[in-house]
Amino acid sequence: MTTSPLLAIQGLRAAYGKIEALKGVDVAINAGEIVALIGANGAGKSTLMMTIFGKPRARAGQILYEGRDITDVPTHEIAHLRIAQSPEGRRIFPRMSVAENLQMGADATECTEAEREATLQRVFTLFPRLKERYDQRGGTLSGGEQQMLAIGRALMSRPRLLLLDEPSLGLAPLIARQIFDAIRTLNRQDGLTVLIVEQNANHALKLAHRGYVMVNGLITLAGTGAELLQRPEIRAAYLEGGRHG
Repeated sequence: MTTSPLLAIQGLRAAYGKIEALKGVDVAINAGEIVALIGANGAGKSTLMMTIFGKPRARAGQILYEGRDITDVPTHEIAHLRIAQSPEGRRIFPRMSVAENLQMGADATECTEAEREATLQRVFTLFPRLKERYDQRGGTLSGGEQQMLAIGRALMSRPRLLLLDEPSLGLAPLIARQIFDAIRTLNRQDGLTVLIVEQNANHALKLAHRGYVMVNGLITLAGTGAELLQRPEIRAAYLEGGRHG
């Protein structure tokens, strides 16, 4: 018996004005998977992430989540479906404390006080630095700490599906490794399903069960992370001094 994907994107098209950014994208993500989306800058990866959340709206195609068509569901309602996003550029609230930023994530879902506290402790286990900085303003954190906070805020909504857009961008290798280790732990121990857009294709494909390659708004290749790592065109474009994005 085959089960339907947790997230199924079918023939998705999206545009900014007259510029078509997604030209008929098909992506499927099964529950419990880490799926990586790689491609050059401007390929449409971040647009795909944002279109899942309704900004921009899809011009054609479908987005199915747990079998439900969410293509036209308002953004604020999508957040209540246990889909969370850690966007490119982190977009934390710099004048709010770490505690207040995490609270904003928790407010996106209905849960008991005990569930909220358990989730907070889980975030602290993954990112102990956030506990140390709990009362500190978000804007005073280092880049790596802000990335931890952005992911922690997303986790506070207790998602089934986590969308991560460029989580290692601009981070030192050691901090990036901590971020990737946390993602792997969330997947293995908590069963969290993850779609990751990542400029470091090598790390992303090693982390992912499966991957997709996007070029000019279209999916051009798909396979397991290991398969894609071995393909010569992938190595030439993304792993051997080619463009990341």
